[in-house]
Amino acid sequence: MKRALLLAILACAHATPSRDAPLPPVEGRLLDGTMLDLDAVRGRVVVLDVWATWCIPCARALAEYARLERELGRDALRVVAMSIDEDDEDVRRYLARSSLDLTVLRDSGGAIADRLGVRAMPTTFVVDRTGVVRLRQDGFADGTAGEVESAVRRLVQQR
Repeated sequence: MKRALLLAILACAHATPSRDAPLPPVEGRLLDGTMLDLDAVRGRVVVLDVWATWCIPCARALAEYARLERELGRDALRVVAMSIDEDDEDVRRYLARSSLDLTVLRDSGGAIADRLGVRAMPTTFVVDRTGVVRLRQDGFADGTAGEVESAVRRLVQQR
């Protein structure tokens, strides 16, 4: 009985944010050492993409989301790429090789990703201007970028 109760408590502690529910607080250090709280970008649509340098599909996802941010502008869309890599230098080298201009939030211990219930790389959350999750994508396959882009464009057009 005690084990079942403990498992239930742990499951609740790591409950994934559901669609149409607020994204739990996300705050962390950027690569330049400054802090970012996603509440600071409220008023914009946010794509929060959890990724790692060793993840092949992550590279495709990040390129698509960076393109979308460039096209729509950072006033409308903010892409936050949350890396779970242990070493900042690995992330810096990866970004330099890929020429991606993204806001990179560090989650080297994976605590934020764990709180968000991330179990696949990449995991992408599309969050509306009020902080509510409107789409969650686990993994990146053919069609994922189109689904994310459609959701983002729909949210950007809403006022």
